[in-house]
Amino acid sequence: MIAYPIERTKPDEKNGKNITVKIRAQHVMESHHGRSMRETWERIYRTARRQNRRLEKQEREAKRGKLYTHVEEEEDEHDEL
Repeated sequence: MIAYPIERTKPDEKNGKNITVKIRAQHVMESHHGRSMRETWERIYRTARRQNRRLEKQEREAKRGKLYTHVEEEEDEHDEL
């Protein structure tokens, strides 16, 4: 099912700024080839997102490690009285 807006009304200030949207809907059949292509692209997209999240996690962990080592180095530099 595919639906997209055709027209909408401006917000009605009297009724809490409600709007009315008129949509057109169509029933679309997916072919076997189309389904396999869609699933392939979904797998590629999912894999890319996972890889991106993995890289971001590694970058955050590396930053945290640098911050903690930096703090430890600063503490070692000071003389105790």
